[in-house]
Amino acid sequence: MQIIFLFLLFLYPAYPVYAMHIAEGVLEFRWVFFWWLWAIPFIFLGLYRIQKLKKRNPLFLPLLAAVGAGVFVFSLIPLPVPITGTTSHPTGTGLSCLLLGVFSTGVISFLSLLIQAVFLGHGGLTTLGANIVSLGIAGPMFALSVYYLLKFFKFPLGIRVFFVGLLADLTTYVVTSGQLALSLVKLQDFWETFMKFLLLFLPIQLPLAILEGFLTLGIIRYVSIHRPQIVEHLL
Repeated sequence: MQIIFLFLLFLYPAYPVYAMHIAEGVLEFRWVFFWWLWAIPFIFLGLYRIQKLKKRNPLFLPLLAAVGAGVFVFSLIPLPVPITGTTSHPTGTGLSCLLLGVFSTGVISFLSLLIQAVFLGHGGLTTLGANIVSLGIAGPMFALSVYYLLKFFKFPLGIRVFFVGLLADLTTYVVTSGQLALSLVKLQDFWETFMKFLLLFLPIQLPLAILEGFLTLGIIRYVSIHRPQIVEHLL
């Protein structure tokens, strides 16, 4: 049965697909190198952080696996964006940075994007560093910074969590727009091209970001009821 299935699979006609994330070959080499320089330290710091936390908390590794699976699945929902050479999709990194922190989220994003690039043809290996920076570093860092700012001003937990989900998603695409603009145009044309890319993303990404904000809020509320020890650091 397996042999017949594989035979039929190879006979099935191929259709062009949209590459998830920034596609292979889109970025100039100097920018490939630049974004990898940003990504690598976060990956190593994340691995170090994971080693420390798994010794301290027996629940950390199962939680890491569950959240990692969520980020992987979320970022496998492609919605093509015309012209840009990339796609829109939910991220799941807002939830990840709330539960695991920014550095662990960077590692999760690296593994998810690597698997997608190697086995699914989504994104690419040369653009992997840029995709890690936008999805797993910039989005979570900005969103978590806003979370603590709102916490300082005594905003309720629900509002803080919602904005983390929304902003981690939106910031990913603001950074992606900047990455594409930097690589594809001369520096003096950056802002005009950046705005064009951003305006191409927004009609699809803004509703997704709002939905992700509510979904993040729902998951955190569910976890707070059934496993309050996992989210006690957010209170």
